[in-house]
Amino acid sequence: MIEDYDYVKWHQKRESEALSWKHELEILSEYKHQINKILQDIGDGTAEKTLAEDEKEFI
Repeated sequence: MIEDYDYVKWHQKRESEALSWKHELEILSEYKHQINKILQDIGDGTAEKTLAEDEKEFI
């Protein structure tokens, strides 16, 4: 019985860690998307315009 209990705890811990890693991956993927957008804006010369538009939203 103890062996089964340890397996259940291990399995729950593993699932919890997998969900945490999935969430971290989603966050990092969003950061990558945002960074790629910024680099694209810099490359095509629209970064200054985009920055000005974003600043207007905070005012």
